[in-house]
Amino acid sequence: MDIDNIKTPEDVYEWMDENIQYGWIDVEGNKHIGEMKNFRRLYRTMSMEESFQYKIGTCIEQAAMIHSLLDKINIKNKMFCCRIYEPDDYGNLEEDE
Repeated sequence: MDIDNIKTPEDVYEWMDENIQYGWIDVEGNKHIGEMKNFRRLYRTMSMEESFQYKIGTCIEQAAMIHSLLDKINIKNKMFCCRIYEPDDYGNLEEDE
């Protein structure tokens, strides 16, 4: 489905499922798909333009993309993001996440 053909919330879900991978761009510009090594140390949030351009995003960017797509088709929605902290969250940044 082409992004311009999105008309319903179901279309948003389908487009996201078909086009967006779980991934991120690090502070050095490297692309990471489906892996979290060095995430805590190197992650930076992407702009909406970058998220759509690279067709990747973490939960943060994907929530923002869904919010944007629902806004585009005039579906009232709110976006909530939270961060779950683990014990000693940043104690050893070399550990695999």
